[in-house]
Amino acid sequence: MPDLIRAFIAVTLPEPLAGFVFEVQQTLKAHGLRIAWVPHGNVHLTLKFLGDIEPADIDPIVAVIAECARRIVPLILSASGLGVFPDLRRPRVVWLGLTGDMPRLIAFQQDLDTRLVAFGKGRFKPEERPFKGHLTLGRIKARLDAGMLVKALRETGQVQSHTFTVDAVHLIQSRLTPSGSIYTPLGRVVLGGPANDLC
Repeated sequence: MPDLIRAFIAVTLPEPLAGFVFEVQQTLKAHGLRIAWVPHGNVHLTLKFLGDIEPADIDPIVAVIAECARRIVPLILSASGLGVFPDLRRPRVVWLGLTGDMPRLIAFQQDLDTRLVAFGKGRFKPEERPFKGHLTLGRIKARLDAGMLVKALRETGQVQSHTFTVDAVHLIQSRLTPSGSIYTPLGRVVLGGPANDLC
């Protein structure tokens, strides 16, 4: 049996947006919060976490992404606002929000989710919560002083990046290692265009 591949579908961040995200992380980090920060270059916009797939699934999944992507033109977004999941009483994730062409991004994600659930025939579960496009900055794995977190978020301020264009979506392999996740692109699909196999 072939080795399984832990995979997800996401939008990777262009420069200088990745640099902007790193600066926000550094500002928050200066408050001394015990947060496992996502490494520079690993921050992305997740559209669908697939879990374990087989190598033979790669091309069909890329084809499903391409079918959805043909229906949508590139999106214009910006990163704006900070928050936590699920809430400040028991925070687990610190995130950076998104604004711009959000209705079309949400429609694209919902189309992708629906088609992948149908393709997977029970292997890929539909999303249980409404999609909220965001960039995960860090994960909180231990108890945290909520007051310190609120102070850090407030003092960091109403962050706002320049606009950026989302013109492609990636199927990405995630390998978990003791030093963190290693991401490898498996396929790339241009919005409004054809898929490019990276294998």
